Amino acid sequence: MAEYDRLVSRLPTLYQPEQADDTLLNRLLLSTGAVLDQASVQATHVLFSHWFDVADKATWDAHYQTARVERGLRMPNVRDVKDQREILSYPYISDLGRLCALLGISPWREPALLRETVEEYRQRVTDLLDAYRLGLTTLPALRRLIEAELPEDMGGALSAQRWPFAIEEPRALHRQQLAVEVPESPFAAISPLWRWQAPTDADAEATPTVYLQGIEAGDQAAQTDHPQIECVNMNAYPVATGLAYQGTLAAGQTLRLSPARRSWLVRDGRWWASPLVSTVTQNTDPSANGAWQEVAGLPAGQITQVCETSDRCVWLIVQDAGKTLLYRYDGTGFLAVDHGQPASGLTALCDWHGHLWVGTNHGLYRIDLYPQDGELHAFEAVATIAVAVHHIQVLPDQQLAVATDKGLWLQASLTSEAIVWLADCAVYTALAQDDVIWLGVDAGLLRTDASFSHFVLFDGVSTSEDQSDWRALEAADIATAQGGLPAVKLLAITPDRSIWVGSPAGLARYYARSQDRGQAYQTVLEAFPDVCSAVHTLQVDDRGMLWIGAAEGLLRFDGRDLAQHDFDAALWLPLGQADTLYPDETTTDTRSHWRYSRDNSRWERYQPRPRRFTAEALSQRSVMGSAIQSVLITDSVLAELGSYDGSHFEVSGSVDHSLLRVRIKPTQDRIVAGGLPALPRPENGCWWRYLQQEAAVLDIPTQKPWWTTEGRLFPPPQARPPWPGHFRNAASPFAQDAHSFKPDLSNEAAVFIYPPSAVVWMSWPSLPRIGVQVRLFKRGGQLIDPAITDRVWAGLQRAKAAGVPVALLVEGEVIQGV
Repeated sequence: MAEYDRLVSRLPTLYQPEQADDTLLNRLLLSTGAVLDQASVQATHVLFSHWFDVADKATWDAHYQTARVERGLRMPNVRDVKDQREILSYPYISDLGRLCALLGISPWREPALLRETVEEYRQRVTDLLDAYRLGLTTLPALRRLIEAELPEDMGGALSAQRWPFAIEEPRALHRQQLAVEVPESPFAAISPLWRWQAPTDADAEATPTVYLQGIEAGDQAAQTDHPQIECVNMNAYPVATGLAYQGTLAAGQTLRLSPARRSWLVRDGRWWASPLVSTVTQNTDPSANGAWQEVAGLPAGQITQVCETSDRCVWLIVQDAGKTLLYRYDGTGFLAVDHGQPASGLTALCDWHGHLWVGTNHGLYRIDLYPQDGELHAFEAVATIAVAVHHIQVLPDQQLAVATDKGLWLQASLTSEAIVWLADCAVYTALAQDDVIWLGVDAGLLRTDASFSHFVLFDGVSTSEDQSDWRALEAADIATAQGGLPAVKLLAITPDRSIWVGSPAGLARYYARSQDRGQAYQTVLEAFPDVCSAVHTLQVDDRGMLWIGAAEGLLRFDGRDLAQHDFDAALWLPLGQADTLYPDETTTDTRSHWRYSRDNSRWERYQPRPRRFTAEALSQRSVMGSAIQSVLITDSVLAELGSYDGSHFEVSGSVDHSLLRVRIKPTQDRIVAGGLPALPRPENGCWWRYLQQEAAVLDIPTQKPWWTTEGRLFPPPQARPPWPGHFRNAASPFAQDAHSFKPDLSNEAAVFIYPPSAVVWMSWPSLPRIGVQVRLFKRGGQLIDPAITDRVWAGLQRAKAAGVPVALLVEGEVIQGV
């Protein structure tokens, strides 16, 4: 009601004028009412300016409303898609900016390309206030701060408005360098067979960066020819793995070997590989972004599974013309392995204790990866397992877990007897975390402890935290039980401790979700029928990202968002936050609780109002593409030549992988060629050695034991082999071979069996692993403006806990930090 009408209504009926009256009283009432109307509008604007969530909002702004009237439009409808997009892009920032200036949060105006609209600014303020509310040094607050500093595309679909990024923690971000030296030696160079371990404050389980520098050959020094770095562990099998350079390093020339990764996809039955990392491509992170290319020379047929083994070769199961075949790929070609192959189809592959373990429809077989010279790779039946094998997995305690039609078989070593659990139940997959073992069975998701004494099945019927999601079962009842999930065929655990479940019926995850009020966390089961249908593989990489191979194509979960790879455009398409539903272009909803109805063969979502689970009609948001049957992520290496002064490396060019060789020692007296070039994977308690690849023809001395420059042992009969280069006194049979600068020293460290031939440095990440690494992804393939990274880095400094190192990356390139 207008203020004029309100004033008139207060007068006695006899004195109430008509609005058209030209009397003094009516003029007074009209003037007073107009002033009050204007004051009311201004008061409303003042009050709104005290609340950032409505200040300057287009639906309340007189300028916006007048503009719509002039265009002949009605009042905006927030449920209309076109009106909603117009509201989100409303540009005027006035009262909201003044209000937030009290918090020191001003709108972005430069550069012009990144200038904020009012709604983008409002969202950033919301994120910042949430970060303060959550506690600045917590991971959720850190995520909010990063979101606040990244631009949002308010004109795009809701699922694509947020900028994609990932937080990786904990990470060891500082570096620890070791210059390998020989005590008492006048040379900085070392000789073949010299060994050392990682420094005590270095991360010995991380793959180091290696620098091999050539030296000038002379009277007491040799040429740096075919240098090699090796990781050796006498208690392992194989005992050593090395990477050799097939060339000669000139004096002062340095070969830098940096750890890298490579990804492989089985796509529509064919095998695809990401590009090798090079000096030019390393910042684009090709192992995560492609573009993947089909591997040359593939055998005929449909590839179903791939597995990398300790010799750096990849084994493939191929179905062709009704037969299941096994191939070995060493980086140069494919070798069919069929000696002793059973007639039943091959179903699973796993590497364990120097053997490839092969599951079939009627039992388990193994293949020695390192047969003796002249022998072939051959299938050997494991007599204790003669049932259909679904999956083979090495558990964290190094037990081999074999999921079969007749339970889960666990074996601790090659010589131990297998222990069988749940012999009356089909087990499809197994996964261990801490002291908990997760099993995929026909009944759904099963959980037990390491003793297999107590079993609980996921029900998920109740949404209350006062009632358990799990139902206790006796082992004998599991085969006939039914839970709140379909038959679980795949399992994976991401760093946020979410349990991801894959099956022919789709994808789901079980995790503890943080709450704004009430209990701090609530366990929920989220299903993703709007993202994918059948799931074929789940793989967590070293960065903590989950790769999902589905019927629709390749999907990825980065800790917050889901994305689908577009192979034609070679970029990732955003699918929005994993915990959010996008029913239409203008609406979001919490993904909430789900369960799988076995009676109706469908996913059902819990509806709060009727308080029951109902079918949710959600459209598929991913694009149908080529099905991904398998994802494999392997180690690789970036080899570069250049100059190095002990602190700075100047690159002169990359080294082709054809000049690198993997060298494997199954035992000390044998060396076999490996497959795909990569730096050795360190093991707990391992030693590192510098070697030179031995000559094709050896001049073996009569006095033994004797080692080649590559560390191969030629022992005498019945002799216990000592460590290479181990001298105890002048009476040693190696005295004539020793190259000692001070012969009177009894310290073995001063004695060389071969002349020095290289200068070696190694660099490891430093302990402890407490760092946080923020990785920004390119949105739509576009470059990231330096202004964005500067803002994100400044925001990170607000939330960084004392003593915690932080690094900021764009794809694979480090922009800021250690």
